[in-house]
Amino acid sequence: MTTQFGGGKTHALTLLYHLARGGSAAGSWKGVQTVLTKAKVDKVPKAKTAVFVGTEFDSITGRGGSDGTPLRKTPWGEIAFQLGGEKAFKFVEEHEKQVIAPSTEIIRKFLPEKEPALILFDELMNYISRNRKSGLATQLYNFIQNLSEEVRSHDNVVLAVSIPASELEMTADDQTEYSRFKKLLDRVGKAVIMSAEEETSEIIRRRLFDWVVYLMMQKTRHPNMQTGLLSIVSKFQVGFRWTTREKYSLQHTLFILRFFPYFNVNGRHCQDFSKQEAFLGCLLSG
Repeated sequence: MTTQFGGGKTHALTLLYHLARGGSAAGSWKGVQTVLTKAKVDKVPKAKTAVFVGTEFDSITGRGGSDGTPLRKTPWGEIAFQLGGEKAFKFVEEHEKQVIAPSTEIIRKFLPEKEPALILFDELMNYISRNRKSGLATQLYNFIQNLSEEVRSHDNVVLAVSIPASELEMTADDQTEYSRFKKLLDRVGKAVIMSAEEETSEIIRRRLFDWVVYLMMQKTRHPNMQTGLLSIVSKFQVGFRWTTREKYSLQHTLFILRFFPYFNVNGRHCQDFSKQEAFLGCLLSG
């Protein structure tokens, strides 16, 4: 899954996770029937799930060990344990100790044979950047390569990996690793573009602005979003007593908006940053 800034890749992975865990019960959830109809399937199969989030996993402290479960310090150890518990972990126990990615033959042993399974990877670049010196970044590449190749031969296993669409703010090393992973995933998988570059302004408008307005509208009680926001801005400028969190939210939003040359709203350009209220009104009028 490839997205621009704030394009919804984590939300999409979260949706997949809950659908897989919910199984047939998910069919009654709001919006799911629409998804099933478009996918041309009758129901959601309940599946085993394994999730690896690069920002959450620490390979120094690891997971488990003190709670009666095996200590896992590698992505392959964690994925195997989530899919099949201690029995599955046994297949990669030595690979865990030596910090060497398992081969496709070993991966085949811990993947479910008949049950559906969903494996999700998110925030890989963060994990790679933090673990480059230890060699784990290279081993992660090998693991995902072997896992991808093995999953291709199974009709009951899905592997979903999210990567950013932009290389902005990456170091030279990050860019090299990013290119390697992107080429690998493009070769062995099917790319799903969650959001295109031209949609960035609308994503920013909704993700960074509308939620702030919604939060603050509870104070202003204005029924109209545009009127409410202008009132918020006006009160903010004269020192109205918002909470620290609310002030930070509005400041952060306005700060980010100033980095964009313009916003295209329904074919119109909102460029007048000198008159803040006029600009915000233009932005929200779409």
